[in-house]
Amino acid sequence: MASGNFGTFVMTLTIFSTAFSGYTVVGVPNESSTVGFVALRWLAITITVNVGVLILFPRLREIGTARGYDSPTDFIADRFNCNSLRLTSAIVFVAPLYIYTTVQFKSIIDIIDGLSLGRVDKHAVAVVICIIIVACEWIGGQRSVSLSDAAQASIMLVAFMTMPFVIVYVEPRPCVHPAPSP
Repeated sequence: MASGNFGTFVMTLTIFSTAFSGYTVVGVPNESSTVGFVALRWLAITITVNVGVLILFPRLREIGTARGYDSPTDFIADRFNCNSLRLTSAIVFVAPLYIYTTVQFKSIIDIIDGLSLGRVDKHAVAVVICIIIVACEWIGGQRSVSLSDAAQASIMLVAFMTMPFVIVYVEPRPCVHPAPSP
């Protein structure tokens, strides 16, 4: 990834940032408040995916590096020598990315709406943000994506580590409810 010259630290932060995306920050808590303990399925899914990654990825990376693979479809093409299977696998790999991108876009819209208190056109701002992201990725390539993900992960980790102190030491403001109408 990104010409393979990043160390373990940057790659770990990049993967962390990818795993803890906008939906993790916005969607999962909203879902938890709606469906309760059913949302714990995210914990099981995360553990299962991470165990699979820890088992499979070291060997796949070793093979991919040795044979010069650019994507998972290269592995399938090399293993099975079938272009129709390679095309089918590419479609199967892209379909979840479409869903993932759609969920991230929805999360951006929700965050914009929450931060602006509904005072801006959240869809227009989200489109502008997406255009800026795509432009930066186009200009900087995968290297810029990895470095920006690492920066985002650093910010999230600092926020996660400071949150307990904020909860304990920041005095809550009293909640004032309007009096019921007679």
